[in-house]
Amino acid sequence: MDQDGNVRFPGSGRVWTIANGGSQTLAEAQKLTKRIGHAGSPDAEDEILLSMLDQKNEITRRKVSPVEKFLAVAKIDAHRKQPMDEAMALTLSRMYAKYRAIFPYFAAISSLNSDDVTTFARAAERIEKVDEAEMNTVLGEFHSLIQLIVLLKETGKLPDEKCAQLFSFVSAKFAGAKTSVDVTQAAFESAENILRAAGRRPEEDADLFLVHAFSGDASPQEFWVDGTLHSIDFSVRNKNRMKEVFRLQHISSLDTLLRMHRAAQSLAQVSAAAAFGRDAAAEAAAYPEIELNASKLLEATDDSDVTSSYKLRREISAESRAEIERTLGKLKKQFSMPQPSKEIPKLAAKLIEELNPFIKTTLVGWIYAFYFSPQDLAIGGDRYFVRRHTFYDRYRRQYWLETRPATDPGSTGNYLTGGFAQMPSAVGYVAKTKLEAADSIITSQREDAVVTAGLAAIRSVPWNRVSERSIHLAALKLRLGREFVVRSAFDPEMRKELGRVTIGLLGLRRRFDLLQALGASDVNGALNQLSNADFFFLADALSTSPVSKRAQSILTDAIAHETMVVPPHQVDYFGGTHPGIDGCAQPHFTRLAPYEEYENLMFVDPLAERLSDILLYAADAADRLGLPVQGLALLAEPLLQQFSLQVKMSHNTDWQSAIEAMRSIDLVPLIPVLDRN
Repeated sequence: MDQDGNVRFPGSGRVWTIANGGSQTLAEAQKLTKRIGHAGSPDAEDEILLSMLDQKNEITRRKVSPVEKFLAVAKIDAHRKQPMDEAMALTLSRMYAKYRAIFPYFAAISSLNSDDVTTFARAAERIEKVDEAEMNTVLGEFHSLIQLIVLLKETGKLPDEKCAQLFSFVSAKFAGAKTSVDVTQAAFESAENILRAAGRRPEEDADLFLVHAFSGDASPQEFWVDGTLHSIDFSVRNKNRMKEVFRLQHISSLDTLLRMHRAAQSLAQVSAAAAFGRDAAAEAAAYPEIELNASKLLEATDDSDVTSSYKLRREISAESRAEIERTLGKLKKQFSMPQPSKEIPKLAAKLIEELNPFIKTTLVGWIYAFYFSPQDLAIGGDRYFVRRHTFYDRYRRQYWLETRPATDPGSTGNYLTGGFAQMPSAVGYVAKTKLEAADSIITSQREDAVVTAGLAAIRSVPWNRVSERSIHLAALKLRLGREFVVRSAFDPEMRKELGRVTIGLLGLRRRFDLLQALGASDVNGALNQLSNADFFFLADALSTSPVSKRAQSILTDAIAHETMVVPPHQVDYFGGTHPGIDGCAQPHFTRLAPYEEYENLMFVDPLAERLSDILLYAADAADRLGLPVQGLALLAEPLLQQFSLQVKMSHNTDWQSAIEAMRSIDLVPLIPVLDRN
C-alpha cells in the first residue's frame, strides 16, 4: 500500500480485472496483453480485490488463487525503482502458476521490463522441449548464468540496468538454440558476455577474475580487542575457501573451458571459410591451444566404493575426457592430410558439443563456491556433491522447482534440487553439518528452521561489499529506536506517536503491553517487548515523524552524519533473507508483518525467515566491541552456533525465546576464532 493507504496494483488496476488464469503459453499471454487497453477501469480498488476473491483457483498441480498471484507480482514490484508496466504485470501474473519458483530472479534484477520477461518465457518454453537426456545440463547452465548475473550485481561488479540486459541476452541465446551445439554455444557466449560486462579484460584469467569479484582486494587489517592485537584478511581467506571448494569437487577451470571453446570455434570458422584456400596459420594456432587446455580438464570418475544412482553415473559419464581425446585424435589426423578437409569444421563442432557437460558443471561449481565452504560436510565429504544437483523432476515433468535439499535413496549422498532462486535457504539446511563434529550446528527440531534461516542470511552476504562503517550506522539506528521508547515513557506526545507508528509493526497484545508499560514508566518492561528489527523500524519511523524535531538528539545528529558517508542501503546486509514471505533471496530489510501473524501458519519457514536477522544483533555487539566488518564476517557462523546452543524454544513458533537468545549473544568468547588459519 502507498503512504495514503491505497492499494498499489502492479501495472494498473485494470490489469487485474483480466489477469485470472495461468499455465498459459507465451502466445496466449501476448494475446491477452492486447486486451489491456480495452479493459474497463473499476471505480474503486475494493471492486478489483473482491473480484479476485470471487474468482476460482486455477486447476494446476497446486491450486493457485488470483490473490496469491497478485501478491507475488506485488512483491516483485515493491523491489523495483520504477513501477512495472501493464504488459509486464500481466505476463508475470500469467506465468506465476508455472514459474513461481523462479520469481525471486525477477525481484533480484529490478530493471527488467516486459520485453525481458517475454524473452525469458520464450527461453523457458524452448528449454522445456530439450531432450530428456540433456535437460539437467541445459537447465543447470541456464540457472547458473542467471544466478551468476545476480551474484556479480550483489558483489558490485554489475549495475542493475546492465544485469537486465544480460538477463535478456542469456534468455535470447537459449530461446534461439535449435541444436545441442547451439545450446553449448549459448552457454559459452553468455558466460563470455557476462564476464566482459563485469569488467574482465580479454586476456585476464576468468577464474581469477571471479575469485576477485567475489572476494575483493586483499586488505590485511589489524585491530585491538580486549587488549589483544589481531590481524586478519578476510579477502585472502575467502579466495582460499572458493579455490578449495573447486579442488574438492574436481571442477574444471572456467578459463580453460573458455580458451578451449574459443579455439574450437575459431577452427570451425576458419576451416569453413577456407574451403578453397586453407588457412594453415590459423589452424596451427588453434589446434595446439585446444590440445593444451584439453589436458587440464578435470572429471570425477565413478568411485566403486560409493553407491551412486543411475542419474549420477550418467552425469559423471557425460564429462568424458576420453571422448574429447578421441575427437582431438581425429582432428590431428585431418590436419596431417595434404588437402583441405570438410571434416574439420564438423569435428570442431563435435568438440564444442562435448564441452557442454564440462561448462555446465563449472558454472554450477561457481555458484556453489560462492555459498559453500570446504568445511561443510557436503563439500569436503562428497566429491560428487556439485554434480548431484538435479534441476528438474523428470518423473513429474516439472522443470522449474524451488531450490531444496534432498536425499537420494539409491546413493549415500545428499544433493540439492531445483534452480538457484532460493539457494541461500537450501545452503542453510545443508551447511549446518561440518566435517568436524565440534563445528557442526546441532539443533532440536523446534529450533532447526530458525537456525537454518540465520545461516542462510549469513551465507548470502557479499562481505567484500559491506562498508566498514555500516556496523556503526546499524547500531546507531538501534540505539535511536530504544531512545524513542525510553523517551516515550516520560513524554506523552512521543508516547502517542509511538502508539501510532507501532500499528502493524507489533501484534495487538504486544502493542497494548508496550503502551501499558510506558504509561507505568516501566522502561525495561517496554524495551523487552521489542526486537532489534522493531527498534530499527522505529528509528526509521521517527526520522519522518511529526515529532522528529522534538526527538532531536546526539543520536539523530550522529545518524545524519553517518548517512553522509555510508550509503543507507549498506545496513540491508544485516536484514536477513525472506524468499518466501518477501519473494527475494538477497539480504535486505523489509517491513514485514508482526511475528504474531506467523504463529498459526501450517509451516514454520515463514516465521523462521522473519527471525533471520541475527546479523543485526551481531552488528550491534560488534559495534560495542569495536570489531571491524572483516572480524564480523569471520565470527558470524561461530556466533550462530553459539545462538543454537542458547536458544530453547518451547514450540516451533516460540519467537519470543528466539529473540531472547539473540539478545544474549556474546562475541567476546569467540575472539580466538579470528586467529585460526
